[in-house]
Parts: sequence; structure tokens; C-alpha cells
Amino acid sequence: MKMKRFMALLLVMALAFAVVTPVFASPSRWAEEDVDDAIELGLVPVRLQSNFQNTTTRAEFAALAVALYENQRGPIGGRVFFDDTNNIDVEKAAYIGIVSGVGGNRFNPYGNLTREQAAVLVARVMEAIGYPLPPAQPNFADNNRISSWARDGVGRVQAAGIMGGIGNNMFSPGGTYTREQSIVTMMRLYTLVEYGELIFVTPPPPGATPTPIPTPVPEPTPISGATPTPMPPGVTPTPLPGATPTPAPVVTPLPTPTATPTPTPTAANQFPFPQSSIVLPNRRATEAERQAWIDEYWEMGGPAAFEIEVVRLVNIIREENNLAILQIDDSLMMAARYYTQIQANLNIGSGHNIGPYGVEGARHGASFNVALAFGGRLRWNGGNSAAGRHTPQSLVDAWWNSAGHRNFMLSPEHRFIGAGTHAGGQWGAFHYLFMSDRASY
Repeated sequence: MKMKRFMALLLVMALAFAVVTPVFASPSRWAEEDVDDAIELGLVPVRLQSNFQNTTTRAEFAALAVALYENQRGPIGGRVFFDDTNNIDVEKAAYIGIVSGVGGNRFNPYGNLTREQAAVLVARVMEAIGYPLPPAQPNFADNNRISSWARDGVGRVQAAGIMGGIGNNMFSPGGTYTREQSIVTMMRLYTLVEYGELIFVTPPPPGATPTPIPTPVPEPTPISGATPTPMPPGVTPTPLPGATPTPAPVVTPLPTPTATPTPTPTAANQFPFPQSSIVLPNRRATEAERQAWIDEYWEMGGPAAFEIEVVRLVNIIREENNLAILQIDDSLMMAARYYTQIQANLNIGSGHNIGPYGVEGARHGASFNVALAFGGRLRWNGGNSAAGRHTPQSLVDAWWNSAGHRNFMLSPEHRFIGAGTHAGGQWGAFHYLFMSDRASY
């Protein structure tokens, strides 16, 4: 009887312990995709594939850094030894210059990693792999709290889009860095090394000139009754003191030539539809095919006037409704063009019912999975689609007159935008608008 009571007590204690002990077996929703991809790629050691909300330790970050380095550059042969740990990943990371000790030949492997420490280590990882991040200065509201030794690293990872703030333009240099944040960071580095595409607001590749959003210039207000006298360029009339003015000679006017009227620009020649010479396959594009398309995109001048005007008109609407102006994300701009070209090449759908993961997309193969077909890792909250609109204004008006499309354009959480248009198909052109609360990488 006593034995039964004892076993029952043990069972109750076990159940109680199970109830009060939180288990974070899965990553947070925002990190799920990246964590899953990183595990599949072998970038996350087995011992770090749980408890994703735990604070990352110095030794754990070293393990993730070594996994990425060896994935890209092969095994690390050397070691640097410390007195307070025999962790092989720490020894490897120290050998290639990613980590260092804290003094007295100690490493402090179980110390929690801060955000500014993570920034410095990330910059070192990229340098060790052979992709050093360009120097930059951070521009957070709490810059004065960033340690002097970390300022360069923080500036580099901010400019590269690898690490951002925590809100209100605050970096929180002494804040902790969780395991899932560290894994997502490594996945971003992997994407940058593999595809050369990571920057949050992605700049054009070398040699390309980014296209600014045109700002309307107000016409000068004419002064009533004033007739301006034109002067030759660079000539300033200087009065001569005491000089007697010489009467101007009488000039016989020449007959005024009949001017050839300049044709008024039309919407068609102001905003021509872009059209690629590359026909996209009805499958996931290969890396070579994708790169050829991207090269031609920039050779054509990058974002087209039609697409830039769409962005400008959407931002005017948002500004009129007291919403934040959206920043152009070049990856989303390219992906939107890419997607509309697929629609035009295959000549399917009205443009209103084909999403990147929609039914028509599944029917026509993986090319409609824009994130995979484009080869990068895009971020979007949704999109507006249309077909056959011949001016940016008529396109944005059509979206505005549709409640669902209008609500999408007015979503307050959006921060980034990408617009795409491509000629072709039975409607003459297809159009797509991406918006996102996070930039692509």
C-alpha cells in the first residue's frame, strides 16, 4: 500500500512538473520559414534545434557561425584553445577570427550574447567567408549607447540589412539575441553568399543607376503684367557711371519662321510597357536563367517609368490618408515584373485571381512560386493584380475603386513596395503590386 502511495505521489509530481515547465519546441511564427530552411541546409546543429526563444550564448553563436562557414568553405582544420571550454566550435571559430576571448585565456562560453556583440560577430563571419560587408556608420536613435568597439560592426550589418532595430529606430545594443534570431541571421548570410541578394532596401548591382521616385515640381506663378527681359547666358548687365546711353539702332524685324509644333506626349509614349526579350520557362527557373533575366532587367534601366509612377501614385494616396510613405524594395520591384511577365508569357488569367501561390500557379508549375522562381527570399504581405490598364493613373484608380484592393493599399503596417508591369497577353499588359512590412533579403 505504501509503495502504491509513493508511486502515485511520484506521478503527481511528474505531471505537475510537466505543467509548469514551458517547452518552446517550435520557433515563433515570424521565424518558422527561415529556421526550417536553415535546419534543412544543415546550418543548425542538432542541439540548437529546440528552445528557440532562449537567449543565445557565446558558444552557441560560435557553433552557428562555424556551421555556415564550413557549409561555404569546407572544414576548419586549426584550433585556438581556452582554459574554460573545450567546445570544438568555439576553438574553430577563434581560429578563423570570428570570436575571441574575454581575457585571461577565458572565453565565457555560457555568457549571453548581446545585440551589439552579435553585430560584430556577424561582420566577422562575412569577412571570414570572403564577403566583407562595406563599412558604414549606424544611424539609430540610440547610437550613443552603442559601444565604441561595436559601432563599426553595427553600422555594417545595418547597412547590409542583416540586422535592424527593435522599433522606433532603436537598436538596443545591450539587449539579448535569441536562438531563433541567431538562426534567422545565419540564414540571411547564407542567402547573401549564395545569391548576392540580401540588402533590405536592395540597391542595384554595380554599374546600375537606381531610379528615384519622381517628385512633382510646381510650376512658377507668373507675375501679372511683368514681361521678363531675356539676357544672354552668363551676362550680368553692369551700369556705367556717367555714361550717356547710346540710342539703340532700329532693327528691321525678320519674318518669324513657322514653328513645327511639338507633339503632345501621350500616356502611351510617356509610360510604355516594359517587355523582356527573355521568355520565362513554365517551371522554376535555373540560376543561370534567373541571372540572365536580372542582367537584362538592369540593362533595360531597372524599374520602368510606368512602375515608378504607380509607386508614386500609391504613395500620394497613402500620404493623403495620413499613412507612411512606402520605400521601394528593388527585389520586390524585380519580382513583380518577373511575375507579370510569367502571366504575359503564358497569357492566362485576368490578373485578378492569380496569386503567387494561387490555383493557376499550381496548375502552371513552380514558376508561379515567385519566391522560389526568382531565386531570392522575398517578403510580402500580399498583392494587387490587374490587367490591361494603359496608364498608371487608370491602374491605381481601378484598385482604388475596388474595396479589397483599396484596403490593401491603405494597410498601415506596410513599409516597402514593389510594382511590376509587363507587355503581352490578351489584355495587352499585366500589372502587379507587392507590399510588405519587412524588406526582402
